[in-house]
Amino acid sequence: MREWCKLLKDIKNNKDEFAKLIEYMNPLINKYVRLLYKDEAEDTREELILALWESVLKINYCNNDGECFSYINNALKNKFLELYRKSKKRHDFQYTSDFEEISENSISIMSSSPSEFSDMIFREDLKLLLAQNDKRKRQLSLQILLDDKSDAEIAKTFKISRQYVNRVRKNLYNILKKYYSEES
Repeated sequence: MREWCKLLKDIKNNKDEFAKLIEYMNPLINKYVRLLYKDEAEDTREELILALWESVLKINYCNNDGECFSYINNALKNKFLELYRKSKKRHDFQYTSDFEEISENSISIMSSSPSEFSDMIFREDLKLLLAQNDKRKRQLSLQILLDDKSDAEIAKTFKISRQYVNRVRKNLYNILKKYYSEES
């Protein structure tokens, strides 16, 4: 068992001892880096190491090893959660802007109504409803709505099961049905 109190005191006296702490905490740091796969791994790793360093500097007392480890562990966890929230916001914004780039032609194929105004309303409603999904599910939903393909063909394209495509199709139709029945 590592002596965390002694290690933290050694780090405060000799900054070179910090490498030992990084080595001990490396499995947890690597776990958090893997969980934030959408961002640059090296940047995330450096942010977590910086949080580790700040936690060592901020810890005022070391009563026992459990408290020290818990403090360091919570500091890394809090930094991970902060990075995760930032990453989620950034990627959600990116997905919505990616969705805006979908060509108007592909969405206009769906509407068969002669009214230009109702087509525009339907396109905007569809954008809002699909923007709530992640990129892959949006693409799958567009394939379901736009292409005259069977579930098996769509499943083969996305390399997923036919049952999943069917479930997404049913959910999509139920959402559209519910959305338009509530408006009436």
